[in-house]
Amino acid sequence: MGLFSDRLVEDMRRLPGGEHTFLRQVCAVHAGRQRSALETMVEVLPPPLMARAQASMTSLDNRKFFQGYAEVAAASFLGRGRLRVHDLREPGGYLEARSWTGWGVNVAVLSFIHKGRAGPDRATVRRLVAALDRVGSRQRLAVIVHSRLPEDFDTEEVRRAVDTWLSEVERGMWQGRYATFIDEKRGIHLEFGLTGRISRKGSRVCFVLGPFGGPGALAVIEPRLLTELNRYHLSPRSGEPLLLFCVGDRPWSLGLGTLRDFLLGRPRSTTWDQEGDVGTVEMSFDETSGASLFADPVYSDLTGVVWLGRDGDDPTRVRAEAYLNPWARKPLDPDLLPAVPMLVPVERQGQKVRVRRRGERRAAWVDLI
Repeated sequence: MGLFSDRLVEDMRRLPGGEHTFLRQVCAVHAGRQRSALETMVEVLPPPLMARAQASMTSLDNRKFFQGYAEVAAASFLGRGRLRVHDLREPGGYLEARSWTGWGVNVAVLSFIHKGRAGPDRATVRRLVAALDRVGSRQRLAVIVHSRLPEDFDTEEVRRAVDTWLSEVERGMWQGRYATFIDEKRGIHLEFGLTGRISRKGSRVCFVLGPFGGPGALAVIEPRLLTELNRYHLSPRSGEPLLLFCVGDRPWSLGLGTLRDFLLGRPRSTTWDQEGDVGTVEMSFDETSGASLFADPVYSDLTGVVWLGRDGDDPTRVRAEAYLNPWARKPLDPDLLPAVPMLVPVERQGQKVRVRRRGERRAAWVDLI
Protein backbone atom coordinates (compact mmCIF):
# COMPACT_ATOMS: atom_id res chain seq x y z
CA MET A 1 0.00 0.00 0.00
CA GLY A 2 1.35 3.44 -0.94
CA LEU A 3 1.75 6.49 1.21
CA PHE A 4 -1.63 7.88 0.18
CA SER A 5 -4.10 5.00 0.09
CA ASP A 6 -7.26 5.18 -2.03
CA ARG A 7 -9.32 5.25 1.17
CA LEU A 8 -7.32 8.20 2.55
CA VAL A 9 -7.64 10.14 -0.70
CA GLU A 10 -11.41 9.54 -0.83
CA ASP A 11 -11.85 10.56 2.82
CA MET A 12 -9.87 13.76 2.29
CA ARG A 13 -11.96 14.72 -0.73
CA ARG A 14 -15.18 14.24 1.25
CA LEU A 15 -13.86 16.17 4.25
CA PRO A 16 -15.62 19.55 4.55
CA GLY A 17 -13.19 22.45 4.74
CA GLY A 18 -9.48 21.85 5.25
CA GLU A 19 -8.46 23.27 1.86
CA HIS A 20 -5.56 25.06 3.57
CA THR A 21 -3.94 21.78 4.66
CA PHE A 22 -1.11 20.20 2.69
CA LEU A 23 -2.72 16.76 3.00
CA ARG A 24 -6.04 17.92 1.53
CA GLN A 25 -4.20 19.68 -1.30
CA VAL A 26 -2.10 16.63 -2.18
CA CYS A 27 -5.24 14.46 -2.20
CA ALA A 28 -7.04 16.75 -4.65
CA VAL A 29 -8.22 15.35 -7.99
CA HIS A 30 -5.61 17.30 -9.98
CA ALA A 31 -2.70 16.33 -7.66
CA GLY A 32 -2.20 12.73 -8.80
CA ARG A 33 1.30 13.39 -10.14
CA GLN A 34 2.34 15.03 -6.85
CA ARG A 35 1.07 12.07 -4.82
CA SER A 36 2.91 9.62 -7.07
CA ALA A 37 6.15 11.63 -6.83
CA LEU A 38 5.99 11.86 -3.03
CA GLU A 39 5.33 8.13 -2.77
CA THR A 40 8.38 7.44 -4.98
CA MET A 41 10.55 9.62 -2.73
CA VAL A 42 9.35 7.87 0.44
CA GLU A 43 9.63 4.32 -0.92
CA VAL A 44 13.44 4.48 -1.23
CA LEU A 45 14.00 5.65 2.37
CA PRO A 46 15.36 3.35 5.09
CA PRO A 47 12.49 1.67 7.02
CA PRO A 48 12.62 3.85 10.19
CA LEU A 49 12.50 7.10 8.23
CA MET A 50 9.89 5.66 5.88
CA ALA A 51 7.64 4.84 8.83
CA ARG A 52 8.09 8.32 10.30
CA ALA A 53 7.30 9.92 6.93
CA GLN A 54 4.16 7.81 6.56
CA ALA A 55 2.97 8.90 10.01
CA SER A 56 3.65 12.61 9.50
CA MET A 57 2.64 13.02 5.84
CA THR A 58 -0.84 11.58 6.42
CA SER A 59 -1.58 14.20 9.09
CA LEU A 60 -3.90 17.19 8.70
CA ASP A 61 -1.54 19.18 10.93
CA ASN A 62 0.43 21.30 8.44
CA ARG A 63 3.47 21.57 10.70
CA LYS A 64 3.66 17.81 11.17
CA PHE A 65 3.06 17.11 7.47
CA PHE A 66 5.70 19.57 6.32
CA GLN A 67 8.29 18.36 8.82
CA GLY A 68 7.87 14.91 7.31
CA TYR A 69 8.21 16.29 3.80
CA ALA A 70 11.29 18.31 4.83
CA GLU A 71 13.06 15.18 6.09
CA VAL A 72 12.18 13.31 2.90
CA ALA A 73 13.41 16.23 0.79
CA ALA A 74 16.68 16.45 2.74
CA ALA A 75 17.32 12.71 2.33
CA SER A 76 16.51 12.89 -1.39
CA PHE A 77 18.77 15.93 -1.82
CA LEU A 78 21.71 14.14 -0.18
CA GLY A 79 21.05 11.14 -2.40
CA ARG A 80 21.59 13.33 -5.47
CA GLY A 81 25.18 13.73 -4.27
CA ARG A 82 27.52 11.24 -2.58
CA LEU A 83 25.78 10.87 0.77
CA ARG A 84 23.04 8.37 1.54
CA VAL A 85 20.69 8.34 4.52
CA HIS A 86 20.98 4.87 6.07
CA ASP A 87 19.13 5.15 9.36
CA LEU A 88 17.23 7.26 11.83
CA ARG A 89 19.28 7.83 14.98
CA GLU A 90 17.53 7.86 18.32
CA PRO A 91 17.42 9.58 20.70
CA GLY A 92 17.25 12.87 18.86
CA GLY A 93 15.64 11.83 15.59
CA TYR A 94 18.71 12.65 13.48
CA LEU A 95 19.14 11.26 9.99
CA GLU A 96 22.35 9.23 9.69
CA ALA A 97 24.08 9.84 6.34
CA ARG A 98 27.25 8.16 5.10
CA SER A 99 29.43 8.39 2.01
CA TRP A 100 30.69 5.33 0.14
CA THR A 101 34.03 5.76 1.96
CA GLY A 102 32.28 5.44 5.33
CA TRP A 103 32.47 9.10 6.39
CA GLY A 104 29.33 9.81 8.38
CA VAL A 105 27.38 12.86 9.46
CA ASN A 106 24.26 13.39 11.53
CA VAL A 107 21.57 15.43 9.79
CA ALA A 108 19.07 17.68 11.56
CA VAL A 109 16.12 19.03 9.59
CA LEU A 110 14.20 22.20 10.50
CA SER A 111 11.04 22.97 8.52
CA PHE A 112 9.54 26.42 8.03
CA ILE A 113 6.12 27.39 6.70
CA HIS A 114 6.14 30.95 5.43
CA LYS A 115 3.33 33.24 6.40
CA GLY A 116 1.41 35.24 3.81
CA ARG A 117 1.43 35.02 0.08
CA ALA A 118 4.32 33.99 -2.12
CA GLY A 119 3.78 35.12 -5.65
CA PRO A 120 2.84 38.68 -6.62
CA ASP A 121 6.04 40.48 -5.58
CA ARG A 122 7.83 40.08 -8.91
CA ALA A 123 4.84 41.42 -10.81
CA THR A 124 4.70 44.36 -8.41
CA VAL A 125 8.42 45.00 -8.89
CA ARG A 126 7.89 45.02 -12.66
CA ARG A 127 5.16 47.64 -12.20
CA LEU A 128 7.57 49.70 -10.09
CA VAL A 129 10.28 49.52 -12.77
CA ALA A 130 7.77 50.53 -15.47
CA ALA A 131 6.76 53.55 -13.37
CA LEU A 132 10.38 54.59 -12.76
CA ASP A 133 11.06 54.44 -16.49
CA ARG A 134 8.69 57.41 -16.83
CA VAL A 135 10.70 59.79 -14.61
CA GLY A 136 11.84 62.95 -16.32
CA SER A 137 15.55 62.52 -15.59
CA ARG A 138 17.84 60.31 -17.70
CA GLN A 139 19.86 59.23 -14.66
CA ARG A 140 20.35 55.45 -14.44
CA LEU A 141 19.19 53.99 -11.14
CA ALA A 142 19.84 50.96 -8.97
CA VAL A 143 16.87 49.86 -6.87
CA ILE A 144 17.00 47.79 -3.68
CA VAL A 145 13.69 46.38 -2.39
CA HIS A 146 14.24 45.68 1.31
CA SER A 147 10.80 44.24 2.06
CA ARG A 148 8.03 42.40 0.28
CA LEU A 149 5.68 44.77 -1.55
CA PRO A 150 1.89 44.74 -1.13
CA GLU A 151 -0.18 43.83 -4.18
CA ASP A 152 -1.93 47.22 -4.25
CA PHE A 153 1.38 49.09 -3.94
CA ASP A 154 1.07 52.63 -5.40
CA THR A 155 4.02 52.82 -7.79
CA GLU A 156 3.02 56.31 -8.98
CA GLU A 157 3.59 57.71 -5.49
CA VAL A 158 7.14 56.38 -5.62
CA ARG A 159 7.69 57.67 -9.15
CA ARG A 160 6.72 61.19 -8.09
CA ALA A 161 9.08 61.04 -5.10
CA VAL A 162 11.96 59.79 -7.27
CA ASP A 163 11.21 62.49 -9.86
CA THR A 164 11.52 65.15 -7.16
CA TRP A 165 14.74 63.62 -5.85
CA LEU A 166 16.38 63.47 -9.28
CA SER A 167 15.39 67.07 -9.96
CA GLU A 168 17.22 68.08 -6.79
CA VAL A 169 20.22 65.98 -7.83
CA GLU A 170 20.45 67.70 -11.19
CA ARG A 171 20.17 71.16 -9.59
CA GLY A 172 23.03 70.29 -7.24
CA MET A 173 20.78 70.41 -4.16
CA TRP A 174 21.34 66.78 -3.05
CA GLN A 175 24.39 65.48 -1.26
CA GLY A 176 25.39 61.88 -1.89
CA ARG A 177 24.24 59.18 -4.31
CA TYR A 178 21.46 57.46 -2.39
CA ALA A 179 17.87 58.07 -1.33
CA THR A 180 15.28 55.98 0.50
CA PHE A 181 11.50 55.68 0.36
CA ILE A 182 9.99 54.32 3.60
CA ASP A 183 6.36 53.78 4.53
CA GLU A 184 6.55 52.29 8.04
CA LYS A 185 2.80 51.86 8.28
CA ARG A 186 2.74 49.52 5.27
CA GLY A 187 6.20 48.01 5.78
CA ILE A 188 7.64 49.43 2.54
CA HIS A 189 11.38 50.10 2.38
CA LEU A 190 12.99 51.03 -0.95
CA GLU A 191 16.49 52.34 -1.59
CA PHE A 192 17.66 54.10 -4.76
CA GLY A 193 21.22 54.70 -5.91
CA LEU A 194 22.73 56.71 -8.74
CA THR A 195 24.97 54.62 -10.99
CA GLY A 196 26.70 57.66 -12.52
CA ARG A 197 25.43 56.75 -15.98
CA ILE A 198 22.92 58.41 -18.29
CA SER A 199 20.20 56.45 -20.08
CA ARG A 200 20.17 57.39 -23.77
CA LYS A 201 17.40 54.92 -24.50
CA GLY A 202 15.60 52.07 -22.81
CA SER A 203 15.06 51.58 -19.09
CA ARG A 204 16.14 54.10 -16.45
CA VAL A 205 16.57 51.21 -13.99
CA CYS A 206 19.98 49.54 -14.21
CA PHE A 207 19.15 46.65 -11.86
CA VAL A 208 16.85 45.64 -9.01
CA LEU A 209 17.85 43.66 -5.92
CA GLY A 210 15.12 42.05 -3.86
CA PRO A 211 12.49 41.88 -2.62
CA PHE A 212 14.24 40.56 0.47
CA GLY A 213 12.61 39.04 3.50
CA GLY A 214 15.93 38.71 5.29
CA PRO A 215 15.58 40.49 8.64
CA GLY A 216 12.07 39.22 9.31
CA ALA A 217 12.83 35.65 8.21
CA LEU A 218 16.09 35.54 10.16
CA ALA A 219 14.28 36.64 13.32
CA VAL A 220 12.23 33.44 13.03
CA ILE A 221 15.06 31.17 11.87
CA GLU A 222 17.78 32.15 14.34
CA PRO A 223 16.13 31.09 17.64
CA ARG A 224 15.02 27.73 16.20
CA LEU A 225 18.44 27.09 14.73
CA LEU A 226 20.22 27.95 18.00
CA THR A 227 17.79 25.82 19.99
CA GLU A 228 18.54 22.84 17.74
CA LEU A 229 22.31 23.37 17.98
CA ASN A 230 22.20 23.69 21.77
CA ARG A 231 20.12 20.51 21.96
CA TYR A 232 22.73 18.71 19.86
CA HIS A 233 25.60 20.11 21.94
CA LEU A 234 24.03 18.65 25.08
CA SER A 235 23.12 15.30 23.46
CA PRO A 236 25.12 12.03 23.37
CA ARG A 237 25.93 12.89 19.71
CA SER A 238 28.03 15.91 20.71
CA GLY A 239 31.47 15.67 19.12
CA GLU A 240 30.12 14.05 15.96
CA PRO A 241 29.71 16.19 12.78
CA LEU A 242 26.29 17.70 12.20
CA LEU A 243 24.76 18.97 8.94
CA LEU A 244 21.72 21.20 9.35
CA PHE A 245 18.92 21.66 6.79
CA CYS A 246 16.53 24.61 6.78
CA VAL A 247 13.62 23.63 4.52
CA GLY A 248 10.97 26.18 3.53
CA ASP A 249 7.61 25.61 1.86
CA ARG A 250 8.73 28.05 -0.82
CA PRO A 251 12.11 29.38 -2.00
CA TRP A 252 13.98 31.48 0.53
CA SER A 253 14.27 35.23 -0.09
CA LEU A 254 17.19 35.73 2.29
CA GLY A 255 19.84 38.08 0.93
CA LEU A 256 23.38 36.79 0.44
CA GLY A 257 24.72 39.42 2.81
CA THR A 258 22.15 38.50 5.47
CA LEU A 259 23.18 34.83 5.46
CA ARG A 260 26.89 35.61 5.23
CA ASP A 261 26.83 38.01 8.18
CA PHE A 262 24.81 35.60 10.32
CA LEU A 263 26.87 32.49 9.57
CA LEU A 264 30.39 33.90 9.05
CA GLY A 265 30.39 37.60 10.00
CA ARG A 266 31.54 40.55 7.89
CA PRO A 267 34.52 39.75 5.62
CA ARG A 268 37.79 41.59 6.24
CA SER A 269 38.52 41.52 2.52
CA THR A 270 36.91 40.36 -0.73
CA THR A 271 38.69 39.36 -3.94
CA TRP A 272 37.05 38.81 -7.33
CA ASP A 273 38.86 36.79 -10.01
CA GLN A 274 37.58 36.59 -13.56
CA GLU A 275 38.69 33.88 -15.99
CA GLY A 276 36.81 34.12 -19.26
CA ASP A 277 33.10 33.91 -18.50
CA VAL A 278 33.69 32.36 -15.07
CA GLY A 279 34.09 34.54 -11.99
CA THR A 280 35.14 33.51 -8.48
CA VAL A 281 34.76 35.55 -5.31
CA GLU A 282 36.89 34.85 -2.23
CA MET A 283 36.36 36.35 1.23
CA SER A 284 38.62 36.45 4.28
CA PHE A 285 37.34 36.32 7.86
CA ASP A 286 39.01 36.39 11.26
CA GLU A 287 38.31 37.22 14.91
CA THR A 288 37.67 40.86 13.96
CA SER A 289 34.80 39.89 11.67
CA GLY A 290 32.32 40.04 14.54
CA ALA A 291 30.14 37.44 16.23
CA SER A 292 28.94 34.69 13.89
CA LEU A 293 27.44 31.25 14.22
CA PHE A 294 30.20 29.27 12.51
CA ALA A 295 33.04 30.95 14.43
CA ASP A 296 31.51 30.12 17.83
CA PRO A 297 33.54 27.18 19.23
CA VAL A 298 30.42 25.87 20.98
CA TYR A 299 29.04 25.00 17.52
CA SER A 300 32.20 23.52 16.02
CA ASP A 301 30.33 20.23 15.40
CA LEU A 302 28.26 22.05 12.78
CA THR A 303 29.76 21.29 9.35
CA GLY A 304 27.35 23.42 7.37
CA VAL A 305 23.82 24.66 6.70
CA VAL A 306 21.84 23.72 3.59
CA TRP A 307 18.89 25.89 2.54
CA LEU A 308 16.10 24.20 0.58
CA GLY A 309 12.97 25.95 -0.68
CA ARG A 310 10.20 23.87 -2.22
CA ASP A 311 8.68 24.72 -5.58
CA GLY A 312 5.08 25.41 -4.65
CA ASP A 313 3.76 23.48 -7.66
CA ASP A 314 6.21 20.58 -7.64
CA PRO A 315 7.36 18.87 -4.40
CA THR A 316 10.15 17.11 -6.31
CA ARG A 317 11.96 20.41 -7.08
CA VAL A 318 13.70 22.66 -4.58
CA ARG A 319 15.92 25.71 -4.73
CA ALA A 320 19.11 24.90 -2.88
CA GLU A 321 22.33 26.49 -1.66
CA ALA A 322 24.83 25.54 1.04
CA TYR A 323 27.18 27.31 3.45
CA LEU A 324 29.99 25.14 4.85
CA ASN A 325 31.62 25.94 8.18
CA PRO A 326 35.34 26.81 7.77
CA TRP A 327 35.84 26.47 11.56
CA ALA A 328 34.19 23.03 11.82
CA ARG A 329 36.02 20.44 13.91
CA LYS A 330 35.36 17.81 11.22
CA PRO A 331 34.84 19.65 7.91
CA LEU A 332 32.45 18.39 5.25
CA ASP A 333 33.93 17.69 1.81
CA PRO A 334 31.85 19.92 -0.51
CA ASP A 335 32.09 17.29 -3.26
CA LEU A 336 29.84 15.03 -1.18
CA LEU A 337 26.94 17.40 -1.78
CA PRO A 338 25.11 17.91 -5.08
CA ALA A 339 26.56 20.62 -7.30
CA VAL A 340 24.62 23.62 -5.96
CA PRO A 341 25.82 27.16 -5.20
CA MET A 342 27.77 27.07 -1.94
CA LEU A 343 30.30 28.91 0.16
CA VAL A 344 33.23 26.56 0.82
CA PRO A 345 36.42 26.86 2.90
CA VAL A 346 39.69 27.40 1.05
CA GLU A 347 42.26 27.90 3.82
CA ARG A 348 42.35 28.15 7.61
CA GLN A 349 45.06 29.44 9.92
CA GLY A 350 43.72 29.51 13.46
CA GLN A 351 40.73 31.82 13.47
CA LYS A 352 41.69 33.31 10.11
CA VAL A 353 39.93 31.65 7.18
CA ARG A 354 39.36 32.15 3.47
CA VAL A 355 36.18 30.96 1.78
CA ARG A 356 35.15 30.84 -1.87
CA ARG A 357 31.74 30.99 -3.48
CA ARG A 358 31.28 28.03 -5.80
CA GLY A 359 28.64 28.18 -8.50
CA GLU A 360 26.08 30.88 -9.18
CA ARG A 361 25.28 33.73 -6.81
CA ARG A 362 21.74 32.49 -6.33
CA ALA A 363 20.27 29.20 -5.21
CA ALA A 364 19.79 26.65 -8.00
CA TRP A 365 16.87 24.38 -8.79
CA VAL A 366 17.48 20.72 -7.96
CA ASP A 367 15.32 17.77 -8.99
CA LEU A 368 14.88 15.38 -6.06
CA ILE A 369 13.94 12.37 -8.19
